Amino acid sequence: MERRSATLADVEAVRQVALRWTNAVERGDVNALGRLMTEDIVVVHGNGRTLSGKEAVMADAAHSFKSCRIDQRIEFDETIIAGDWAFDRARVQTRITPRDGSDARDFHSRTVTLLKRAASGDWVVARAMGVVEQQQ
Repeated sequence: MERRSATLADVEAVRQVALRWTNAVERGDVNALGRLMTEDIVVVHGNGRTLSGKEAVMADAAHSFKSCRIDQRIEFDETIIAGDWAFDRARVQTRITPRDGSDARDFHSRTVTLLKRAASGDWVVARAMGVVEQQQ
């Protein structure tokens, strides 16, 4: 494998995955989410609940999208790229609005995401973990 230094374009490409992810979540687009993850993705939620595999993550998202609207905003703290792997650390503001008309809830969390460069050259999410800092 050829080693090269990460460029600003590499960092931007990794961060664009997070932005496309939140956009897909806001639209409730499970298929778009699926295109942004590896087959063996592992997601650890702030409450410790863990999902393994693309099918499980997509099914969980579909279930969530039926019951609520999710809006997220990301502030990136750090992106490190090492070969075909990238590590991204960010702060995420999330608003969950139930479709039944009950009150929206706001969360502030920290996330750590590990991305892998696919054979196509695109970055995809391989592992993700979030820790809720504050809930309102």
